[in-house]
Amino acid sequence: MPESGLDYRNIYELNATGVCRLDVTGRVIDCNHALAILLGYATREEFLAVERLEFVNESDGELILAALRDLGELRTIEVPLRRRDGSVAWLCQNATATTDADGNVVFDAVLMETSEQREAIQQLEHFSLHDPLTELPNRTLFLDRLTVALAAARRGQRRIAVLYVDLDYFAAVVSRWGVSTAERILKRVGVRLADAVRVEDSVARISSDEFALLVTGFGDEETCAIIAQRVVDSIAQPFVFDGHEITIACSVGIAVFPTDGAEADSLLDNSREAMLRAKETGRNSYQFHRNAVSQRAFERALLVGGVRRALLNGEFVLHYQPEIDTRTGRIDCIEALLRWNHPEFGLVEPIRFLAAAETSYLAESIGEWVLTEACRQAREWESIGLNGARIAINLSRQQLEKPHLIDDIDRIFRHAGVSPSILQLEVSERAIPDCQEMLDTLNELKSFGSHLAIDDFGTGRCSFQQLKSLPANTLKIDRSFIQNVPASREDSAIVEAILTMANGLQRRVVAEGVETREQMTYLQQKRCTEMQGFLFGKPISAHDMEESLRLQH
Repeated sequence: MPESGLDYRNIYELNATGVCRLDVTGRVIDCNHALAILLGYATREEFLAVERLEFVNESDGELILAALRDLGELRTIEVPLRRRDGSVAWLCQNATATTDADGNVVFDAVLMETSEQREAIQQLEHFSLHDPLTELPNRTLFLDRLTVALAAARRGQRRIAVLYVDLDYFAAVVSRWGVSTAERILKRVGVRLADAVRVEDSVARISSDEFALLVTGFGDEETCAIIAQRVVDSIAQPFVFDGHEITIACSVGIAVFPTDGAEADSLLDNSREAMLRAKETGRNSYQFHRNAVSQRAFERALLVGGVRRALLNGEFVLHYQPEIDTRTGRIDCIEALLRWNHPEFGLVEPIRFLAAAETSYLAESIGEWVLTEACRQAREWESIGLNGARIAINLSRQQLEKPHLIDDIDRIFRHAGVSPSILQLEVSERAIPDCQEMLDTLNELKSFGSHLAIDDFGTGRCSFQQLKSLPANTLKIDRSFIQNVPASREDSAIVEAILTMANGLQRRVVAEGVETREQMTYLQQKRCTEMQGFLFGKPISAHDMEESLRLQH
């Protein structure tokens, strides 16, 4: 190397990351010690004797050289290279074209290893599609597989079936034997269900004690009945742990394409409806969806009429639950939660009626009422000096699809006389849109000045690419991941992965469903300080929340 290269040599040796210089053919003509160590060589000279970066895909090296010759520089290109022992190292490469002391064109490259980060992302992607306890596919992956199976069934004019399995009285098992034993039972249940179907079929864990089976390529519905009975009999066999026999049962619902549903969501929902009918008729049995259709349709019609009447008669109310910053004990945000003050049954939670409202196109009207009432309440609290905490409301998928949503929200803000910054608009991850038009809607909402939050994070289909581009200020970790930490290693790993990712993306994080001091302490240790749950307060009326805000002020 000529004497004029001494400064550049010092830069090489002082750099803690891998640095190398390539000629126009891609031959390594110089490098520092750090790069040699990174690629598994004992010394710089040992690596220089090899003369080449060994790309896992040879075409990667050719493309990088071609791009450098054309563009003169490349930034943050991630490529896999072979180490000396044959293992793979993922490296992020920045490279630029320059001239050496002799006037020859050369390429200087800086390479930083990203293997650990990539592995963490791959683990998080696996966690996002699999149940951490049983290692079975979760609801998201099951629906994806069901969608693919439906497409094949349509082409081949074949039938497929979804069997929805719910463990009977499983809460009593948890209470009697504890969470640890209950988790061991759930793992065994997953194994038994997999044994009850063929290799080409699919088994998933949908929620805590609910599973789903996808059965394809059967001749008639009698085959489905045989499989369902096999499942019932299998689960009824005692589970033996530490010398104790534990007996449980299950209820199974069956929905068959195309008679019981043409889309993945409807087929899964209808199989669950059939499962609920099996529970109502005695449990430890199975039911086909067609046997439940007429009664369910009648009940839903009554419910839809009641919801429509509730809107007209002013029977809806909002209750409020605080989000707490545990560093200060202050209320940072208050989530507005819909309740139906039913004249006969008292307060009814939305899980009982929102599904019926969505199918009858009442969800938009209810959503507009919630937004209007939340703005009115925010203005009332602001007028008496109780400001400082945002009010969070949920936007449904139906609202996001509404053509004039932005105009409606602007009108409501103006009529109430409140600043958009007083509101936090929340969208469930399960409702995250996958089309550019609705992503544009979210960006417009953000441009109003309102905060945006992704609710139920970890339970939907949000890809990393979507998450990076979504204009969300906040991620709210779904309560299903919080309820078993720190006892559950799998749930703890998911929570920690979400926190690491959110920190890297500079997103605020709120943990939902915090109910114990142990959960709070664990989250604080992981640098999650904003929480919501029964430990800090249940949903309460506007009057009671006003008293809490007065105490804070």
